[in-house]
Amino acid sequence: MDELTALKVVGLPLLVGTVGWCVALRCGPKLCGAVAGLTVVLSCIVVQGTVVGWPSFPPRQSLHLLPLLVGSGALLGVARGRGLTLALAVVLALAPAWFLLGRLPDVELSSRALWAVGTAVMLLLLWTPTLAPSQGALPGPGVLAVVAGGAAVAAIFSHSVKLAEITGGLAVCLGLIAVLTLWRPHEQVCRGASLAGSAALGALLVYGQHFLSMPPLELTLLLAGWATLHLARLRPDHPWTVARQLRQALLAALPVITAVVMGFLRYTAEQESNPYY
Repeated sequence: MDELTALKVVGLPLLVGTVGWCVALRCGPKLCGAVAGLTVVLSCIVVQGTVVGWPSFPPRQSLHLLPLLVGSGALLGVARGRGLTLALAVVLALAPAWFLLGRLPDVELSSRALWAVGTAVMLLLLWTPTLAPSQGALPGPGVLAVVAGGAAVAAIFSHSVKLAEITGGLAVCLGLIAVLTLWRPHEQVCRGASLAGSAALGALLVYGQHFLSMPPLELTLLLAGWATLHLARLRPDHPWTVARQLRQALLAALPVITAVVMGFLRYTAEQESNPYY
């Protein structure tokens, strides 16, 4: 990684995440979650702006749609009430597949609708732990950071450095919030960051699924790492100590590392079979 790439993928998310964390802690209980979510969204969009340029309107390429889809995730942190949050989550889960699939050639309306509904159901199942009330939200940023980091490496092995950099920036920001949470736990901030991070990661994975050569098994392993957040809800009364948060992140890392290893082996085999790849 050269200095410019490190600045874009690591430096900017760390800067945005640090400033956002400090601001969120100084806000009231009704605003801190929204500020944390906006921080994650801004981090992802800033990285994308430096990687592929700021999006044009109307979007000229599929990656230009991602800031719109990612930015909408900030609304989840603002929503109040379980009913409104769930209704908004349904819309945001449908949006990535519906808008991105529309840019694929020769996709019939029926196929587009089927894929969109199926993708939305999968995303909602993955989002369920973060859509719940803030109690037990502390492991969310750490698990999402692990999955986003794995997805970034998987994107490299699927020949998309740009998507890897954007997803890597998301992982850095979420990872920063997870580390700061170990030092100073704050469930509302973690929930806001997890809600926005889930929407952003969902949009990025949908893009990787339909526009890159990421095999279904590798994608499934990444989703399995994300799904470990459901296990975090098994003991809601058990305190979230530092050790327990680290164990939860390690549990998510197991299938994610497996996906990365499989991607590396596939990438190596492709290079050996085609030296001009």
